[in-house]
Amino acid sequence: MNVSDAYRPSDRGLAVIVLAAGSGTRMKSAIAKPLHALAGLPLIGHVLRTAGQLEPAHTVAVVRHERDQMVEAITSLADGVAIADQDDVPGTGRAVEAGINALPADFDGTVVVLSGDVPLIDAATLRDLIAEHDHSMNAMTVLSTIMAEPKGFGRIIRNRAGSFEAIVEEKDADEAQRKVTEVNGGIYVFSCAELRVALDEIGTDNAQGEKYLTDAALRIQASGGRI
Repeated sequence: MNVSDAYRPSDRGLAVIVLAAGSGTRMKSAIAKPLHALAGLPLIGHVLRTAGQLEPAHTVAVVRHERDQMVEAITSLADGVAIADQDDVPGTGRAVEAGINALPADFDGTVVVLSGDVPLIDAATLRDLIAEHDHSMNAMTVLSTIMAEPKGFGRIIRNRAGSFEAIVEEKDADEAQRKVTEVNGGIYVFSCAELRVALDEIGTDNAQGEKYLTDAALRIQASGGRI
C-alpha cells in the first residue's frame, strides 16, 4: 500500500537511528564495513544522506568498532548527527538502546532504525514505510523481502492467517522456520514509547548471547501493540 502522500515529518517528532557499531567480520577487512566506499562515498554516507531526506528532528549514529574513524567520517559527511557509543553488551537491541538514550528524554515520536552498511535503501521506500506505520497505527513496522536463498537472514514467521508472529534469527530457527523465504530486511519503524519499554525487557538468552532488536517484536505483541 502506497500511502506516502500521508507522510508529513512536521506532523510528529521523527528520529532516525543509524547503526554503525559492528565490525563487519564477514568482510575480513581492517576497515569497518560502513566505511567501505561505494560510488565515491562511504556506505554510511549514502545512509546518512537518505536519512536527511526524511527531514528528521533528530539523527543519531551508534558507534563502537573503529570508533574514532567512524565518528570522523560521520561528522564530515553530515551535519547535526548525534553520536552514541554502544557498550560491551552485544546486539542490535543494545545498539538501538544506546541510540534511544541519546534522544531527548521527552521524545515520544516515531523512530526509524537503519543500518549503516545498507546504502541502497531510498527515501521514497522509507517514506512509504513511515506512512504505513502511521496509517495502520502500528507500534512496530518491519521491512521484509522474499529471497529464494534466505540462508543467513532472520525469518519472518506468520500465523495461518498470514499475520506477523515473530522474527527468528537463523541460528535460533528450527528446521521448518529455516525453510521460510520471507526474511527481515533490518529496517524498522517504531513508536518510541513502546520501543523504550520493549528494550528494557529484552535479555541475551539466545544462541549468540546478544540483545536482539528483533525480540522487541515479542514484547510489543505481548503488550497488545500492532506489528
